[in-house]
Amino acid sequence: MIETSDLTGAPNLEKINLTGCRSLCEVHPSIGVLKRLQEIKNYIPGIKQLWKGSAVLHNLKELDLSYFENMIETPDLTGAPNLEKINLTGCRNLCEVHSSIGVLERLKELRMSGTRIKQLSMGMLVVLHNLRILDLNHSKNLIETPDLS
Repeated sequence: MIETSDLTGAPNLEKINLTGCRSLCEVHPSIGVLKRLQEIKNYIPGIKQLWKGSAVLHNLKELDLSYFENMIETPDLTGAPNLEKINLTGCRNLCEVHSSIGVLERLKELRMSGTRIKQLSMGMLVVLHNLRILDLNHSKNLIETPDLS
């Protein structure tokens, strides 16, 4: 499978797991309109981005993009305000976190172990009052973290 099919015919879809679909190159844009979607789990090394622009995923609580080896920047998460967990572990080419992550007030876990992130902006973390886990383990390029005091 090179691209997922149009998902608009499954409006009640709550979970998507595409782990192991190694030949997958693109996820159909319809993923961005699945209003009941709560969880996305993927281990797809060939994909650079999950969606373009902003997706409307108000019920999304967990986003696991671990080992998206070609992803350089996280997607725009403005349309997913209820996200509680983001896993970007092993995204070894990830250099930038989209600024929209700073509006995720319900975010509890942010795992970015093994990425190429150089710095985290204070603006990004200042509103993350519910953040309990920030994993930057093995982020060898990290040179600056904000003062969280």
